[in-house]
Amino acid sequence: MSPKGKIVWKGHPAGLNNSIIEEHIKGARVLPIFDLPSALSRAKGYLEAGSFGKGISELEKAIKRNDDTSVQEKARDAIEEVLKYGRGELKKIDAYGAAGDYAEGMDLLEGLTKAFKRTDLAKDFKDKLSIWKKDKKIRAEIEGGRILEAARDLVRRAKYKDAARLFAKVAKGSKFRGTRVQEEAEKRLEEVLRYL
Repeated sequence: MSPKGKIVWKGHPAGLNNSIIEEHIKGARVLPIFDLPSALSRAKGYLEAGSFGKGISELEKAIKRNDDTSVQEKARDAIEEVLKYGRGELKKIDAYGAAGDYAEGMDLLEGLTKAFKRTDLAKDFKDKLSIWKKDKKIRAEIEGGRILEAARDLVRRAKYKDAARLFAKVAKGSKFRGTRVQEEAEKRLEEVLRYL
């Protein structure tokens, strides 16, 4: 199953190869692990659930209300770890953009904007998300990518006529002109038409 909950492999495990695995785990997120004392258990719960904004808020409250310097230090370290993780995810999004994987980047941006709500990083994620949503070419790449994904699924199920219709929609659609998805759709359409 992919990180998005989609079944990506049926069959004997011996037939599963690295390229299939790599293709479907690229959207997976590995969250940091936090070793926090019981005084920070509420913050730890938020952090482990991926609610980083709430986790940071709890850690900041704990620093103010706790006299134990070791607890304060653990809380500060955890805040820095969360922010470091967020900055790393922002770099990943830039890498997705550079590679033209806008759908993956957009999904990650939307998730991180919510996860880091009420933090300075949330503003960075939100700003980038706003830029991507306004960019016509990025929107076309994302929409076209989703159509191609559906078409590839139809090919796997030997529904070539339906797949050809979807590939043609992207290959011939004016809003996809000059995009990577249009280029791929043209190639895939040519391949699928051989089966009709």
